[in-house]
Amino acid sequence: MQPALRPGTTGKLSLPLLAAIFAVALAGTCLLVPPGTATAAAFAKPAKFNGGVLVLVDPIRLGRTSVSVSTDWERKRAFVRVGVKTPEGAVQYATRISKPRYGKIAAKHASLGKTSLKFKPVSQQKVKVKVNHNRCAKKKKAKGFVQGGFLRGKVKFKGEKGYLNLNKKLKGKKAKTWANRLLLKLPKCALKPERPVIPKLKGKGAYLVVASDNVFFHMVGGNRANNRLGAELRAFNTKGKTSIYRDASIVKNRVTFNIDNYPELDIARVGAHVGQLKGTAVFNRATDGTYTVGGNLKANFPGRTNVSLTSSKVDATLELFGFKTTASGVAGAGLAVMAVSPFTPAGAILRQPGSPAGFVDAPTLAMPGS
Repeated sequence: MQPALRPGTTGKLSLPLLAAIFAVALAGTCLLVPPGTATAAAFAKPAKFNGGVLVLVDPIRLGRTSVSVSTDWERKRAFVRVGVKTPEGAVQYATRISKPRYGKIAAKHASLGKTSLKFKPVSQQKVKVKVNHNRCAKKKKAKGFVQGGFLRGKVKFKGEKGYLNLNKKLKGKKAKTWANRLLLKLPKCALKPERPVIPKLKGKGAYLVVASDNVFFHMVGGNRANNRLGAELRAFNTKGKTSIYRDASIVKNRVTFNIDNYPELDIARVGAHVGQLKGTAVFNRATDGTYTVGGNLKANFPGRTNVSLTSSKVDATLELFGFKTTASGVAGAGLAVMAVSPFTPAGAILRQPGSPAGFVDAPTLAMPGS
């Protein structure tokens, strides 16, 4: 925990606003405000701010699974989020609501569950945060308040096919029900969509992109990538007004990616032996440049399992990086830029409707007496 800030001072924080992708990591920078620093009449009015987030600081625990709940808003665009984190990966359920509910985390998440929580603030602190948005200048800051208080109500969330089965009542006035509400006056630049980020790949190798039924598997590596292997496994789908984002953990040293016949890229082979990705796949280049795929490679996410990455619905792309294109073909070394797609490490898949708008974390208030 960083040193506490005294009431009335301005914290020089470089943490921006709107709820992490899975709304769990808000307990890093804590601002300690003693009890009684703000009366009910003195609390800042949320409607006067164009951005905000209300989040339960400590996730709800179910064995090795943690569940976070939050709501966030930009102007009149608002969401309620339930984040599930397991050893195998993470899921965020983002439900669009008709208007901000500044003092509540309340929504029906299709047939998956329901949240009904009410916030009571007990302390308040002025803050100034650096805006982390690539359309804003690096020194751009937003002023506002972070308020600490308690949540009271119920969270009932079963998840797909009942895999979660959470039924929790929060009674308020206890440490595990402590919540933070951040209110900010965001600059106009922070309310615009972020510019696409094009990642650059160093070294020599190939990258593979596989898409099947809104499941995206992306790998960087190959025989010439100097063991700089990277892998991502993500998925997106909707259920009513709820957008669902999944991200499976990949143990990189348990996934293999090999290329036959550089630089023609005739055949690519993938093998995986982890719970989130199992099986093998062989991608063969056809004369027209497209790839056919065979094997039994399958992806597994919390709430969604056995998704085939080798079915007839698969769309595969295999490209070189680190090779210069010359008149006689591909030769030599160089630096290539990966094309922007929903499958790149830039995380464009998490910019689907309902995803957070470029803000990662929020400053927090410690519970009085902690």
